[in-house]
Amino acid sequence: MNQLVAVFLAMSVLAFPAGVAAEQPGQPEITSQGFDFDETQAGLLGKFGRLRVRIEAPNRIAELHIKERSYEVDLANTPDAAHLQRFGLQTRPRQHKDVTLNFENYINEKLEDAGQYEILIRVTDKEGQSTRSTLKVSVIPEPATETSRVEPLREEPFLLSRAGAGPVRGTTRFGISWINTEAADVVIRVAKTAYGATKLAKLETADYEALETKEQLIEKMNILTGADTVELAIAHNGAAGEVLALVNRDRPYVLHVSESSTSLHGVGTVVTLRGTYKF
Repeated sequence: MNQLVAVFLAMSVLAFPAGVAAEQPGQPEITSQGFDFDETQAGLLGKFGRLRVRIEAPNRIAELHIKERSYEVDLANTPDAAHLQRFGLQTRPRQHKDVTLNFENYINEKLEDAGQYEILIRVTDKEGQSTRSTLKVSVIPEPATETSRVEPLREEPFLLSRAGAGPVRGTTRFGISWINTEAADVVIRVAKTAYGATKLAKLETADYEALETKEQLIEKMNILTGADTVELAIAHNGAAGEVLALVNRDRPYVLHVSESSTSLHGVGTVVTLRGTYKF
């Protein structure tokens, strides 16, 4: 037995000579993946690409802090999975010897304005050893695209008429019709036809004059509250200056009445509207 002990001690001395300690796992390391930490990494606002950093801790990760302005989290200990997802993680890296962080989601989600940012990274292992580094990021606004071509509205004349109880002529394009509600003063009630106009509203003369482009007309129609019917007084040129806005077959129109008239014939009262429309 004494001989065995002597042999073991001799082997120990050979393995670890006096004054040389057995090698211990080293300090945690933070390593950039495919870029240089000394250089600022740039990307478009909201479209930043993959940006990965490798964390290695031979003594296992105890804490992994990320700090950027008021945002700070310990990824090794946070119970909130949303923090982990911002850095491409599925589980907490506590007790791991290595992990790779992807800062793409964090940058696109949290850096809402163009500018220069610094993201501090600090890893501490189970032995209390720490390593830190700074990730420099430049968020660039997306280049302005060429302004789309402004398309002017076209303007053409219209003539709408109805004799007695007959059909209203000239309204096929607009998908509207009307009925007479007062025979004496000749008031008509304009309404959308079945499978015709989907929106109908009344505007001011100034609106008609101000509308110059299709973009303006579309925007105007989008904010208008539609009506089921619109009433117009026809007699004695009473409807002159009235403006109707409507959408038919997904196309917006705005009609400006310049003249309204009535006359009596054998079939009944003939109501006529003249003017111009923009589309």
